[in-house]
Amino acid sequence: MTQPRRQSGLTLMELCATLALISLLALLSVPLAQGWSDAHKLALGRSQLARAYAQTQAAALSNPQAAPPDQAAAVLMSSAEGQLCVFAGAPASGTQGERCHGAALWRAAAPRPVTLGTSCLTTPAAQCLALNNQGQPLATQAAGVVCGTRPVYCIRGTQQELSGDL
Repeated sequence: MTQPRRQSGLTLMELCATLALISLLALLSVPLAQGWSDAHKLALGRSQLARAYAQTQAAALSNPQAAPPDQAAAVLMSSAEGQLCVFAGAPASGTQGERCHGAALWRAAAPRPVTLGTSCLTTPAAQCLALNNQGQPLATQAAGVVCGTRPVYCIRGTQQELSGDL
């Protein structure tokens, strides 16, 4: 008498249960990966902003246009499109609406829009920070925008916000 031969392998039920478990784990990992991506973009935006602020300070201290202490020697502008620009002196009117095109000394695209000089509660179309020839914040207007006197920022992500002083 011969014994029935036992077959090896997976049954259809075992295969379905394994696929269901793998897809559930993949579904649960998506929000975690999005959070990491958002945090990375916020950190990258903060890094770009720090670089822009350093460029603004350098331009203000070198003062290429020989601006007196009561006028802007350099201006850092942020547009709603996520552009950061540094200008020697006050930029011409309309510069912000053209995404920082023109005579900018330095420009870069931030991965997230950056708000300068206000809290995260408001999101204006553009913001600026003007520095005098001693590198101090100056209350002035540049390109039709009132510049803040405190070097504060807000970067808003999809799930998080990053704010603080420059």
